[in-house]
Amino acid sequence: MASHSRQFSDKIFDAIEYASLAHHGQFRKGMSLPYIFHPIEVARIVFDAGGAEDQVIAALLHDVVEDTDTKLADIHDAFGAEVAAIVESATTIGLPSRWEQRKEKSLAQYANASPEALLVIFADKLNNLRSIHAEFNKVNEKVWQRFHRGRQQQAWYYHELAMLFRRRTHELAHRDLLDEFEDKVAFLFG
Repeated sequence: MASHSRQFSDKIFDAIEYASLAHHGQFRKGMSLPYIFHPIEVARIVFDAGGAEDQVIAALLHDVVEDTDTKLADIHDAFGAEVAAIVESATTIGLPSRWEQRKEKSLAQYANASPEALLVIFADKLNNLRSIHAEFNKVNEKVWQRFHRGRQQQAWYYHELAMLFRRRTHELAHRDLLDEFEDKVAFLFG
């Protein structure tokens, strides 16, 4: 029986280790869940959506530049230009510090992201929505206390993301994941 599985190199394991060390001691916002679960789940979404090895690696590393002392040059040196470019597209480093301005700039950045980066960005936001949805089912409206901005501002941001992903749906190629994203936005924000 022939195997139809994709082949990945040991770089995947290197990226898991790299991300684990970079995020060591960090936890998800307002939770006791080790942060590393998030990039691993994002990488799983990318993998399941048929992402290439560099996309899966970038998914594992998508927050290390933003949330640790790691520099983009470190990612480039360790994992190559393609991974570094995807991570750069997914990060908000260098954007304004004020939440609203940072989100507006990130939306513009995501709108111009390569198709390879777009899948990682989408997977990141989908995983965030899944996490918010799961927490909402446990604590209802108290979930919004975890964030710098409340439900209304989060609603604006996630509706904008949903429209952005809808406009680029042909590049995402996974209608079921986009439907899930939109369903969670509708459930959480109306």
